[in-house]
Amino acid sequence: MQEGKRTIKDLTEKQKDKIISDIIEDVIEYGTDSYEDLGRVVIIQLKTLELVDYGKSRERQLMEQFECLSATLDKVQFTRLCEACDYDEDVLEDFDKDIQRYYRGIIGNTNFVRALQEDKIDEFIDKYDTFYNGKNEDIER
Repeated sequence: MQEGKRTIKDLTEKQKDKIISDIIEDVIEYGTDSYEDLGRVVIIQLKTLELVDYGKSRERQLMEQFECLSATLDKVQFTRLCEACDYDEDVLEDFDKDIQRYYRGIIGNTNFVRALQEDKIDEFIDKYDTFYNGKNEDIER
């Protein structure tokens, strides 16, 4: 593999979607009249870029890894949180530990736990996405 290239494991879902969209646009622009030729071009590009993955989804792997977090959030919220932090396992681990401590009665005053208590987790995820991805809105973890 060439230096600087990333495998599918290193890409976020947003990055994968962007690459696949670019492939589809290229194929439509330069494609032929034959569906067979069109399909062949798409499959070759997907294999070349290593975007075809027949294993477990990244979210599923993380749900198994961070059981307390995935049991507390619904699947949509968990996926949104993963996307908000670009699948950073350290960040997800911190959230998982916050929930574990909260259920043990040890901690209860992080913004994440407060959002869970107040049933405002979706708003928290939106704000965290803005914070994590470098926009100018302040939020404390």
